[in-house]
Amino acid sequence: MIPIEYDLEEDVLERIAYEEVLNAIRELPVLYRDVLYLQCVEEYKLTEISRLLGIEAETVKKRVQRGRKKLLGQLTKEHENDDT
Repeated sequence: MIPIEYDLEEDVLERIAYEEVLNAIRELPVLYRDVLYLQCVEEYKLTEISRLLGIEAETVKKRVQRGRKKLLGQLTKEHENDDT
């Protein structure tokens, strides 16, 4: 049974946004893709990612920061292209 407060349109938009971000992550260079996927999708902590990938936690942190910048630029560019 679907709750009365359930908003189908909002749910669909959230799923589309999630897929859009996931696709954009997949298009990033592997250096950033792996750390962002592990953090954003798999919800690993920086220390866990560091251990999994065998790199320093500070390196993971920097890659996440740079990857997010690239991801934001990529998503912004896609939306600008949609508007034209």
